[in-house]
Amino acid sequence: TAERAASAFGVKTPPGGTFLFVHARPWMRDGETDALPFLDRCLDAGVLMTPGGACGADFGEYFRVCFTGVTPEALSDSLERLAPLLRRD
Repeated sequence: TAERAASAFGVKTPPGGTFLFVHARPWMRDGETDALPFLDRCLDAGVLMTPGGACGADFGEYFRVCFTGVTPEALSDSLERLAPLLRRD
């Protein structure tokens, strides 16, 4: 659900729509200039998300999470796979 996905990424639940557009800066490591390395780590965990740069040159530090293209169970599984990467220690 939108609420569950938004909570996992620490963003506001959108009032409508099919995806979240999230700033990756909290999960980017020193020296990383865009979201791609973070998205590679997500892919290593088995979760594919869209790079923000695909939406325009100004959005390289963002990524898009679609929460309507999968079943609620698959979304929950994906968020569980991402949980270790989303920790902000």
